Amino acid sequence: MDFIPETNTLLIIIFITALGATVQGSVGLGLGFVSVPTLAIIDPIFVPGPLLLSAFFLTILISHREHRAIQFKGIKWAISGRIIGAILGVLVLLFVPKENLALIFAIMVILGVILSFSGIRISPNAQNLFSTGILSGLMATTSAIGGPPMALIYQYLKGPELRGTLSGIFLVGTAISVILLSFGKNLHNLHGS
Repeated sequence: MDFIPETNTLLIIIFITALGATVQGSVGLGLGFVSVPTLAIIDPIFVPGPLLLSAFFLTILISHREHRAIQFKGIKWAISGRIIGAILGVLVLLFVPKENLALIFAIMVILGVILSFSGIRISPNAQNLFSTGILSGLMATTSAIGGPPMALIYQYLKGPELRGTLSGIFLVGTAISVILLSFGKNLHNLHGS
């Protein structure tokens, strides 16, 4: 009898993750946005680590597919910001009690929705790329939803350029988040133990 609920839960997890991956492959972001709320409800252990690992492999594929369209100008500023944001995210996960992490996930999801639908246009200059990189790194490391801040900066790009550029940033940024989570002793958030 215990096998049926576990199978149903596994199928839900696979479906939600595949749906999020499809959205991200189509528009450049969405894996975390689609998956985090459901996965956090099923079991918070899936966020952020396991979802970040999934995102890492997905961004490898998207970066490879869209490599000719990546806009490299400014990426170094976004990645530099992601490093600082990831460090801040690990500190949040280290010092915030586990019972409050659900609140952090909820805040990050709401912030992601607000940013995505705000209609704000931000110029892709070095200062803005660095600042949004920090917010993106913080959001990605704490909740696996780091896309909306970067999407605001690059919203003017065409489809392949948007997907490629965001994936290039997410590829490096996600690797940084995973490494810092490991060093920050947040392995329970990384591999589900």
